[in-house]
Amino acid sequence: MPKRPHFLIAVLLAATAAPSFAWNGFGHMVVADIAWRDLKAHAPQLLGRIDALLQLNPSYPTWIRGVPESARQEVAFVQASRWADDIKRPDSGYEADGANGGNVGVEPVASRNLGYAPADTAMHKYWHFIDIGFSPDGTPVAPTPAANVLERITLFAQVLASPDASEALRSYDLTWLIHLVGDVHQPLHATSRFTADATSGDAGGNFEKVACARSAECPRSLHAVWDDILGTSASPVAAIHYAATLPRATDLDAVHAPGATWAAESLRLAESDAYQGIGGLAGGKHRLSGAYLARAESDAKQRVALAGARLSWLIQQHLR
Repeated sequence: MPKRPHFLIAVLLAATAAPSFAWNGFGHMVVADIAWRDLKAHAPQLLGRIDALLQLNPSYPTWIRGVPESARQEVAFVQASRWADDIKRPDSGYEADGANGGNVGVEPVASRNLGYAPADTAMHKYWHFIDIGFSPDGTPVAPTPAANVLERITLFAQVLASPDASEALRSYDLTWLIHLVGDVHQPLHATSRFTADATSGDAGGNFEKVACARSAECPRSLHAVWDDILGTSASPVAAIHYAATLPRATDLDAVHAPGATWAAESLRLAESDAYQGIGGLAGGKHRLSGAYLARAESDAKQRVALAGARLSWLIQQHLR
């Protein structure tokens, strides 16, 4: 990666001091920059089109504030990856619709695709994950909710390809896609584990309390450990530099695999690695070893690299 002027690094570091959310914001920005690099290499003709759509997002002026013109397209694309989490903030103007704190969609709002507020002021938290249930002890598993990350990725990609979609709706759906492709590659965004002491599911590890052997500041839940495993910086330049260190996903069969495969891969990783050694809720707080965290970090690097390549491919195939 070419070296960036020190003034640009300083500007970008100052551009986003706000806290971030899951993968968390850092992980999402890494996914986005991997995708942006791939688009620049293989479909540079789309970069202007993408930026024109992102300019319709009301947060675009904030994303590029103080950023030199030569870096704006990349920075805006990276910043866009966090927007779907940013609207969860209490002061965002968006509302926690649905049930269970907004994590369960309720129709007809759950299936809406109307665009930015004021057309739609719902946070749609339930679009960020797909609770594919599994049980290691035979506990009955609940059906997968109809409104979920995989269903939305499919719909939003179709809108990008539709000749009838408005530019404003394409912008909204593209911004969501940049985020959601990252989400579905986080193993604990693809499942809920059902056990005898969690008969309604554990919400993708959110109910599993943990402690980490190598850090006194380990997140309290298993889900948060995986969200934060790559780092917690809110700086886009940090994500851009980190993305440059990751190997590219070169298996084109894997990159071009359908979305259902993405969720299935995450589910398998959740079962084999994320829940490895994690007992039921009755076991109390689970201590995560250094070996567990090292494996989780390795898994996460592979998942974000693949997510970035797939996001680029999805945009190339559908954006018109």
